[in-house]
Amino acid sequence: MALPILGVEPVTGLDDEADTPIGYRSPVHGRRPEVYAAATRDEESAALAERVRAWMRIGIEPHAIGVAVRAGYLADQARDALKAVGIRTVSLTSNSTAKGVRAGTMHGMKGLEFQAVAVIGVEERAIPAVPAVTPEDEDPLAQDLQRERCVFLVACTRARDQLFISYTGVASPFLSPGPAHRLITGRRGD
Repeated sequence: MALPILGVEPVTGLDDEADTPIGYRSPVHGRRPEVYAAATRDEESAALAERVRAWMRIGIEPHAIGVAVRAGYLADQARDALKAVGIRTVSLTSNSTAKGVRAGTMHGMKGLEFQAVAVIGVEERAIPAVPAVTPEDEDPLAQDLQRERCVFLVACTRARDQLFISYTGVASPFLSPGPAHRLITGRRGD
């Protein structure tokens, strides 16, 4: 599911060589990711809390669960939603040894791995983040857009076994439809 996030255009890597993900196959496969389409942010927060509780019911320890968002205010909302149902959270960037679900921005996920990851707020105008993308006429190579793709890719690939992605309203253009994930729709209209 993660590879289509990068698109098909070649990207110049750190070695100044063009590279493309076409033909790449991962040697590791977890469960098929779930994508939750919510009508409201409150509904999305409730779905996050339920997904995390479900993971804990099947034996995944809180510190083995990560929650990633594009913007810091969404991390606060995620922490509040989990706290409301009695689930302790710890910031991704915290040096604390406290046990709890780790929550923070997608940038903070780099280098980490979790048994289960929830990536929330994956909607249009948030991913890619509008302020982070230079207009096409000023950036014909779309480098900012590719950087946004990479940030989302990093968040999604931090999940070893289970990945839950959610959005409110309209999904991000980076979230391509298809058989790679299972779409779950919320109580739209409630």
